[in-house]
Amino acid sequence: MKKMEMWLTEDFRNALHDYFYLSDRGYPERGFLKLVGDRYRLSDHQRTILYRGVTSRGLAKSRQFKLCTFSDTKNQKVFIDGFNVLLTIGSYLQGMPVFIAMDGFLRDASKFRGRFPKSEIIKNSLQKLLQTPGFENQEKLHFIFDKSAKTLFDWNQIFQNNNNVDQNYLKMSFCENVDKTLILQSQGIVCTSDTEIIDKAPCKIFDLPHHVLTQHYSPPFIDLSFYIPPTFNF
Repeated sequence: MKKMEMWLTEDFRNALHDYFYLSDRGYPERGFLKLVGDRYRLSDHQRTILYRGVTSRGLAKSRQFKLCTFSDTKNQKVFIDGFNVLLTIGSYLQGMPVFIAMDGFLRDASKFRGRFPKSEIIKNSLQKLLQTPGFENQEKLHFIFDKSAKTLFDWNQIFQNNNNVDQNYLKMSFCENVDKTLILQSQGIVCTSDTEIIDKAPCKIFDLPHHVLTQHYSPPFIDLSFYIPPTFNF
């Protein structure tokens, strides 16, 4: 079993069934995550995968409806949820669990969330993103970060050291609330796997990390929806 598949145990699959059953019936997810996780003695990563990867059928379908393709981004302004996108790419590069959630979006089970990562992870992820062919067809790549992250790194150096895309196509900004800023975008394409943004933003959503990693590595990502019993009719 490959390193990134070690979490897909029989206990995890049983937990996945129980977690989906409860989620699909409207129970509050935080209320039964510990219950299911403790019953099957899941690791922290496995619990995170359940929480980030499993949702009700209704929410999964509504999010899938918003998911667009790379060709849809052509000649569009592309607004990128900076840390969300770069940390998902970085998690894969670091060998952390990365998977396709039931709503069709690529997500990770890293512990970077809620705390700032090392600059090397950000630089490597950005370099990989900008090495992906086709970005010259976008009107602009607009990276948006939390204002509190402004002094973490030498951002200009990080961006200027990546010359694969004309700097005229790149923009970087910092704001008080990234989620709110992206939710208010009524034009262009938003790149994120954040569920609140996906659910509330009026525009289409592009799964940029999935595209970048597929272009470079073609990894066989585990799709959680494949492990839902047919009787659930997902």
